[in-house]
Amino acid sequence: MIKYKLSEVAKDLNVTNKEVADVLKAQLGVVKKPATALTEEELNIVFEHYTQKNKVESFDAYFASAEEKEELEQLKGSTVLDSTKYLDVYDVRLHPETGDLWLATAQGIWVKSSSGLKNVSKKLKDSRVTGLWMGGNPLQIIAETNYRDKKNVVGGLWRIYGEK
Repeated sequence: MIKYKLSEVAKDLNVTNKEVADVLKAQLGVVKKPATALTEEELNIVFEHYTQKNKVESFDAYFASAEEKEELEQLKGSTVLDSTKYLDVYDVRLHPETGDLWLATAQGIWVKSSSGLKNVSKKLKDSRVTGLWMGGNPLQIIAETNYRDKKNVVGGLWRIYGEK
């Protein structure tokens, strides 16, 4: 029999120990400590509670996000860069508002839009951009960067607010 402690269940469900203990107290009238191994019946009650609490009406949004990822992969595949100018592409993101393709490259950040390809990171000089993140409200774009100093590789984050 597998021993699954209340604290482990809470951690895996991303809730507090007290929340799991409260569910068991409400359903079974028992008080459990975080280090207590739960029985199969108690686990079933906890899992059923959180399954019902977190149920979704439809998986349409989930499937839509899968379609968006597939579309992004197709865009990545169809994007052609001059490999003598843009040695490596480390990350690609689809801008959530404009639909432009943002590329994290060995030569900074480039945006491929309907008007062509342009460098939007002239301030980064010769930095290599290894990752991009887009999100928030207002929209923020954060790039993970690094460049070679005299003896070291120096890394940092670069941020744009509300870029379109």
